[in-house]
Amino acid sequence: METRTYRVRLVRPVFQVVAVEVEASSEDDAVLEAIIQADTVPEEAWSGAFDPESYFYDVHSVEEASEPEDGYLYAGMEDDRKYLLLRGDLDSGTGAMPFQPWMTDVSDLMLVDLCQDWSDDLASLEQAGAAGFYSSLDRQVKARNRTLATVLPFRRPGDSVEEGETV
Repeated sequence: METRTYRVRLVRPVFQVVAVEVEASSEDDAVLEAIIQADTVPEEAWSGAFDPESYFYDVHSVEEASEPEDGYLYAGMEDDRKYLLLRGDLDSGTGAMPFQPWMTDVSDLMLVDLCQDWSDDLASLEQAGAAGFYSSLDRQVKARNRTLATVLPFRRPGDSVEEGETV
């Protein structure tokens, strides 16, 4: 089989963090104030990097490289791909979808189409997680059920004891 040369653009998530102190009258107001002030945080104050143990790469595009181009390695990200973040709190088991500004720039129909695709993928993941959880429970029960239970007869007050039965 003949091999060809391809150019594949990969994307990886990089999460950065910074702590800011704000004046506010409630937690909700503090969150809003921190978001408003986020643009004023100097770039060097942010820290963070790609975490390969927690996140994976996404293939952004693939194209056949018909001729080598001098130094061409995708100048920038095209606007045709955007990412939705899902936040999961592993302590409480709660999830959220933080707002992404690009979502206000697409049509309602496009947003419906994207959300349907995401919902299908998330539903499959949810079903696989539930199936795995119940399978794990089933394995645990089977492992513990090697000893037969001792069944005690249940008697109501006033029931008579039959000959040969023990109480």
